[in-house]
Amino acid sequence: MKRIDLCGDWAGKCNFPDKRDFEFDGTVPGSAIFDLINAGRLPKDIFWRDNADAVAEFESCDYVYKKKFDFEGESRGALLRFERIDTYADVYLNGKKVYHSENGNIRHDIDVEGALLQGENLVEVHLYSPSVWVKDMPLRYGAFTRERMNTRRMQCTYGWDWVARFLTCALGECSLLLPEEGKIFTENVYIATLDIDGESATVRADVCFEQKYSGRILDFAILSPEGKVASAKKKYCAEDFVRIDFDIPAPRLWYPLGYGEQPLYTFLIKDGEETVYGETFGIRTVKIMQLPDENGGEVYKRCLEFRNEEYDKNEIFSGFVLKINGKKVFCRGGNWVPCVPFTGENVDSRQSEILELCAEAGVNMIRVWGGGAFESKHFYSECSRLGIMVTQDFLMACGAYPEDEDWFIAQLQKEARYAARLIRNQPCLVWWTGDNENAVRGCDTDENYRGRRSAYEGIAPVLYREDPHRRFLPSSPFGGELYASNTVGTTHNSQYLGRFFKYILNEDMSDYKEELKKYRARFIVEEPQMGAASVSSLRRFMTDEDIFDGVDMWHYHTKSNPRLEKDLFDYLRIMTEKILGEFSCGRDRLFKLRYMQYEWVRTVMEQARRERAICSGIVFWMMNDCWPASSGWALIDFYNLPKDSFYSFKRCAAPVLASLDFEGGSYRADVINDGDEKEIKVSIKVLAKDCRTVKTVSEFSHIAKKDSSDTVFESENLLGEGEVLVCEIEGDYVKDRAFYRHGALALRPTQAEFEIDEACRTVTVRAGAEYIHSAMLSGNAIFDDNCFSLLPGEARTVAYRPLKTGSPECIEAEAYTLV
Repeated sequence: MKRIDLCGDWAGKCNFPDKRDFEFDGTVPGSAIFDLINAGRLPKDIFWRDNADAVAEFESCDYVYKKKFDFEGESRGALLRFERIDTYADVYLNGKKVYHSENGNIRHDIDVEGALLQGENLVEVHLYSPSVWVKDMPLRYGAFTRERMNTRRMQCTYGWDWVARFLTCALGECSLLLPEEGKIFTENVYIATLDIDGESATVRADVCFEQKYSGRILDFAILSPEGKVASAKKKYCAEDFVRIDFDIPAPRLWYPLGYGEQPLYTFLIKDGEETVYGETFGIRTVKIMQLPDENGGEVYKRCLEFRNEEYDKNEIFSGFVLKINGKKVFCRGGNWVPCVPFTGENVDSRQSEILELCAEAGVNMIRVWGGGAFESKHFYSECSRLGIMVTQDFLMACGAYPEDEDWFIAQLQKEARYAARLIRNQPCLVWWTGDNENAVRGCDTDENYRGRRSAYEGIAPVLYREDPHRRFLPSSPFGGELYASNTVGTTHNSQYLGRFFKYILNEDMSDYKEELKKYRARFIVEEPQMGAASVSSLRRFMTDEDIFDGVDMWHYHTKSNPRLEKDLFDYLRIMTEKILGEFSCGRDRLFKLRYMQYEWVRTVMEQARRERAICSGIVFWMMNDCWPASSGWALIDFYNLPKDSFYSFKRCAAPVLASLDFEGGSYRADVINDGDEKEIKVSIKVLAKDCRTVKTVSEFSHIAKKDSSDTVFESENLLGEGEVLVCEIEGDYVKDRAFYRHGALALRPTQAEFEIDEACRTVTVRAGAEYIHSAMLSGNAIFDDNCFSLLPGEARTVAYRPLKTGSPECIEAEAYTLV
């Protein structure tokens, strides 16, 4: 189809309920907030300190966006396309109402054949306040706010415990689409791998042609990753549906990061010399294996130890193992939330930067969370390119939606159709999920749990038709009795934060490592952890006085859940002081708030990988930020700067990992190999040390076999008062250091030499007479490593590169040892 771009400058008008109307210059794609900032009606830096409060004044406003354009030609079949309309709107063309929107989660194609004029045309979009539109609708249960349950738009921007409230109106890309007579057109192609064996792969392409055409011979081809023809067929076509099966000899299979390569093939349709359709895809199979555990076996006994009695009623336990092309994959990653809270500039480059950081850290799975959005095609294409698997929630979270009403089910069906056609051909997508946490007390035998009708009448029938070869889970968490159980299926450990927060308040937390063992599960799709952002990011939205002397902006930019006894920042502060020691000053507070997240990630991720017979995946809450959080859940902050927890994840995601633990009265050292290598030989040293002395306990070598977690050392009574146990492993492409200390992990500053080479962009850290437990680097830069330890007299050089945005890097460094 011929496409006329209508993006760019639009005329905008803001209509207040009290008639304080004004006009402004608008931009499409964009949002009212973005335009009001550019018009000077909102603070230029909306994220600085508490400037976001100013948005509330405009929540009840309606908006009108207008644009004139010229048209000459045939109008039969003309469509006005908006990639997004957020949310309640009427669309007019030349004064004639042509469309009404009530869904901000889908693309809108509007029939304008009868309204399009020759010459000048005027398109107008009247956008209505989402809060005012639903004010008379029944209120239903919902976390954080109840009004959102009636509106099909991004849920988190009503305010969550990690983002401020940004309730606004917005328009996505706009264009006029015009059929070209006699030409083939399709946007509806489904590509699936049906079978792979030792000789070939069978790939099926189902093609729906979306306008009438005269019968003709078309060329269908699959190109190899190098662009050569891997398989091709000619076929006479006259129908609106065509199915083509291809056999691809010696296929190159798509694997997730760390388990193989990510070759992408291309499917083409050609009409003579003209390319009608083209899309990349990967050849791969996906299987979720849920074999029951042997009754009375070792795994069964371990499950009995950590089963959560409130939610877990299972008598039979089972694993949840993801297999790609028959290969078991240990999944590690984070939950994705929208990387901006309102539409403004194009976010493609922002998304690419975050996802490339993820790949650098060894992330092989992203869960697109249900309170966010269906992301752009660019996002999913980047995940496929980088080998990052995606699980996609449908867009409901933490509440009781009006699934008893037919209008709501109809909207879900539209969303399912849109999402399926957007994502289904991406090899990164491994399963769909119906919602986030609506059905935590549901199970497969429950006839009426919350979210059931949404899943099985709204979403599933569409997916079974549009994407029949991919699993659909009705909710997240999912599996067993109840869905929130931790011995079957997927688990949200964030579900148990209330219990953990009570532990923070009521215990001294000297046994925090043992407490965290209570939250083991078969596949963790939400593993909470939190900590402070780097000082260089904090300075982009707070003053130094806010950072080092105050608490108000810490609370404001951390956000919280009103149902909690204390604010999230208070829980983090209390936990940090109990584990890492009381704060001596503002800078000491910042160091420890940052390191707490590093230690939290390290503890739970080492645990998950040690117990690979039990746990097959750990996906943290959360990977990225939606706004500048001072001490939030993300591993990568709003400015795309890795937090210290990112480096903890990166270390723990390495194919070969060392881990130390104390269990059953014995110290144990484990070596885990999840890598693609069949086996790796490593030399191992076990050391005991205090702040100034180091003694060798044992030294030996070990063959780490593929897909293994081996206990390589056990001993009792190793450590004296204040000592730390260290395990070092080293081999080809492998070097790691793990530690274990009883009780809390109190820290204090120590001396170190720091040499910053700005020309080579390296930082060299050299320990003095004392052991450095954490050398923490700060700056508007991405480091090869951070928060690493150094033995007395040891030195290490770390490279860095500048962040793409923000002020030039100014590297700072601190060193802490154990008390």
